[in-house]
Amino acid sequence: MNHPLHTAYTSVEILGQREIARGYYLLEFSYPSTAPAPNPGQFFTMRIGNGPVPLLRRPFAFSSYTDGKAACIYQRRGRATTMLTTYRPGDVLDIIAPLGRPFPLEAPSPHPPVLVSGGIGIGPILFLSRVLEAQGRPHLLLLGARSADLLPPHRPGPRTELVLCTDDGSTGFHGTTVDYLSSAERLVPNTVVYACGPTPMLKALARLAEAAGAQLWVSVEQTMACGVGACLSCVVPTTGSTRYARVCTEGPVFDAKEIAWTSL
Repeated sequence: MNHPLHTAYTSVEILGQREIARGYYLLEFSYPSTAPAPNPGQFFTMRIGNGPVPLLRRPFAFSSYTDGKAACIYQRRGRATTMLTTYRPGDVLDIIAPLGRPFPLEAPSPHPPVLVSGGIGIGPILFLSRVLEAQGRPHLLLLGARSADLLPPHRPGPRTELVLCTDDGSTGFHGTTVDYLSSAERLVPNTVVYACGPTPMLKALARLAEAAGAQLWVSVEQTMACGVGACLSCVVPTTGSTRYARVCTEGPVFDAKEIAWTSL
């Protein structure tokens, strides 16, 4: 769990913003050296606009980080994100970062890790892929979307095996990322899998990973209000008890076995 003492309330400057797929934007901004460095799977909350609407901060997952610079990928889908698309280089953002529990980087095993994204879940998965590349670790990267125009372009590094999956078959494998893993039989016992995407995808992947004896870590997408564990709006049911876990502080990354998927 990320303690508030390891989180910074800070202002950052937009360095660039552009649409990278239909309705998907890459937002790059300065990141102060005084703030703790983010890790793949962590997120930040941002105040958008200066008026009473939108009232609440919005959460965004980090898609990259290097010294002095960070980025996120977001989808334009409501009033707040539509407002965000109008921001330009030089504009200042008010953020709280980093928040949440990141992906655990397991010790290298004989089997390359498998990274799976669906929809807007692409951001943290690309961040993790870049970290594994920097560590010299081969891995399989699956990027899924409904159609080709919803997949941001990505140039993989030499240690990344990239597979694109589209529901309509407009590029890459015709089907979902879970369909690909099922048909290609790429999961073997003790494979470590990292995933971020919509709940139905994560549910299906959890079943597949359990059957294959793979270790699955998931970044869960939930509606979030405070981002610091106070409001309990983002909870998910856990296995073996009636307890609910707070996605913003106990997640967003969970061992898939911790979540009661049948209750979601």
